[in-house]
Amino acid sequence: MLFQCRGKKRPGFPFDDLPHELKELIWLYALPDEVPEMATYPAGLRPILPLGPRPDDEAECLVIHTAYPVLMHVCREWRDFAARRTMFRYSQVAGMEVPTRPFRPDLDVLYLPGRDADPIWFDDGRRGSLTRHVAMQAPAFLDHGARSLALMTYFRRLESLAIVLPSSAGHHRLADTFAAPTRRCRLVPIGRSALEDLGVLSVAQDRGPSRAPTVACASALLQWVKVVVQRTGQYLRATQERNPTLLGEEQEQEQTASPLSMPFETSAQTFVEYRYRNGKAEWVERQGGEEEYG
Repeated sequence: MLFQCRGKKRPGFPFDDLPHELKELIWLYALPDEVPEMATYPAGLRPILPLGPRPDDEAECLVIHTAYPVLMHVCREWRDFAARRTMFRYSQVAGMEVPTRPFRPDLDVLYLPGRDADPIWFDDGRRGSLTRHVAMQAPAFLDHGARSLALMTYFRRLESLAIVLPSSAGHHRLADTFAAPTRRCRLVPIGRSALEDLGVLSVAQDRGPSRAPTVACASALLQWVKVVVQRTGQYLRATQERNPTLLGEEQEQEQTASPLSMPFETSAQTFVEYRYRNGKAEWVERQGGEEEYG
C-alpha cells in the first residue's frame, strides 16, 4: 500500500503531513472508473429515463448495481470519504445497502426483458437516441423487433445489439423466455466455437403443432438477425423514415447520428452472476434453460 493511514507512517512517504484538501485529491484517483454494467428496462407501459434518477418518481429510475469502491476497505479514516461519493440503495436480494449509480446511456447496456419490452416508448421521444447498447432475448426480437423498426427508430445512436440466450451451452427454444438473474449480473459474449457447434449450443424455432421444430446452431440465428437489421436499414433509408417528434435542425442532427449509415454490431451473449465466496469474488454463468429435442 503506497499511502498509510494515520498512526502508521512509512519513512519517505509523509502522506499524513499533507493538507487535507490535497489528500482528498490524491484519494480521488483511487476511486474506480465506471465500467460497463447492465440495467433492466422496467416492466409495464411507462416511460424510462436513461439519463438517471428523477427525484419525484424513484420507480422510473434506471440504476446500475456496482462494486464497492476498494477505498472503502483500505482504512477507516477514508471509508466515509468513499461512501460520500457513492450512491447506495437497499437491495432485497442482498438484504443490505449496495452501491449503485445512474444508468449511463453512452456506456451501459439497456436490457429489454422478454416480451415485457413491447411496446417501447420514452417520455420525450429523444432520450432513446442516447442509448448505445441494447440487449434482448430472442423472443423479444422475434415478436416486435423482427423488422428492427423500434431499434432503429428509438435508438438512433445504437452501437451494439446483443441477443441473450439462457446459457452458453445446451438446446434452447427461441419461443421460450427466461428470467434474468436477480443478483448483480452482466452480459458476456458467447464464444465462436460454441456458436458454430450444433452439439454444444443450438436453437430451435417452432413451425407449428404438427411439424418438428427447425434446429440450428446459434451462429445461424445471429446471421439471421444481422440480415434483418441490414434490410431494415435499407427500408428506412429508402422511405426516409423520420422521427415525428423532431423538427428542423434537430431532426437533421438526429438523421446524421442515426445508425442507418453505419450498422451496429450484433452478438449472442448470456448472463453471468456476481458471487462472493470464501473471500473471493467471481462472475459465474447461471446454467439453465436446457431442453432436448426429439
